[in-house]
Amino acid sequence: MLETIKSPLPSTEFTFALPPFPATAAQLVAALNNDETHVRDIIALVECEPTISSRVLNIANSPLYGASRSITTIGHAVVILGFKSVSNLALTAAAGAMFDQGDCECQAIRQQTYYQSLAIGTLARQIAWKSKAPNPDESFLTGVMHDIGKLVLLNAAGTDYADLITEDAQGDTTQHESNRFGTTHPALGKTCGQKWGLPPSIVLAINNHHANIDAVTDQTSMSLIAANYAARCWGIGFDPVDSFEPVVALDDYITALDDDELRARSTEQYAAIREICTA
Repeated sequence: MLETIKSPLPSTEFTFALPPFPATAAQLVAALNNDETHVRDIIALVECEPTISSRVLNIANSPLYGASRSITTIGHAVVILGFKSVSNLALTAAAGAMFDQGDCECQAIRQQTYYQSLAIGTLARQIAWKSKAPNPDESFLTGVMHDIGKLVLLNAAGTDYADLITEDAQGDTTQHESNRFGTTHPALGKTCGQKWGLPPSIVLAINNHHANIDAVTDQTSMSLIAANYAARCWGIGFDPVDSFEPVVALDDYITALDDDELRARSTEQYAAIREICTA
């Protein structure tokens, strides 16, 4: 049965349907949450879906990883990249299907949201890596998943919400969402993540991605918040914005990571990832 949430505002008639996780993604999460799961079980799950396995291999061989030799099988990818990295890449590939679901009227916004999420995921991974975070690939998956709440709002409000997205160049629509719908896309994204059994660190970062970076302490949230800002500042996955309002704390955080190198590497990696994930 489809799970729904009714808007708390008495003046609205909106009901938000929480989308089911794609079957393969749900199986992967269940396997990862089971202490008795063996690596070979994960490999078998990924290999049984040709589209997912091919995307995992293509990403593993992309500039995102810079592998010194070609990775030819999922088992090989596990040896080279590690169990968690391959699992996160598989979840990323499986979750991409959700951006194609829904009415055709808002498909352009859905596709745009997917491209932007890939860009933010790419930047978040690079930021996490430069920050020496323990699991940069979790930041990549979090970036791809962080705006899933927007899809819930698009399903509920259609062009009403699509217009709200396009009118806000800064990208923080949360106050408008709260006023209009009684909830926000980070809150809905958090609910989806909890329903799907995503790791608590990812759920927390999804909920935090429009928070002030000084107000969070976990590395996944910090990487995502910085990536969300940098992608817009640098036009990676986004159209350049002339009137973008700078945020000093985020500028300082990114500059400390060597922003010129970060921008160049992320631009190259995003171009490769977008081509792979939208082929």
